[in-house]
Parts: sequence; C-alpha cells; structure tokens
Amino acid sequence: MRPGAFRARHARPGTGTPDERPSPCFLVFLVRLVRLAFLCAVVPIAT
Repeated sequence: MRPGAFRARHARPGTGTPDERPSPCFLVFLVRLVRLAFLCAVVPIAT
C-alpha cells in the first residue's frame, strides 16, 4: 500500500471500518461536554 493511501484513508476519522474506535478529538469533545453538563447541573444547586 502506498504511504499516501494510508494517510488519505485516515485523514477523516469515522470513514474506516465500522468497529474502529472514536477519534481522540471526539473523546476530548465528549469529556468537555460531560463536564459542562455536570457544571450546569451543580451550579444551581450550590448557589
């Protein structure tokens, strides 16, 4: 396989095999979303 083909196939996450793991960028976004939801739920209770 050509080096360019490997880079092109993995350029966009989620376009490979269906059982591939989510990209690290998506995991970071998910963690931030959970933290934001947690803060929004805790702040009204604490104040």
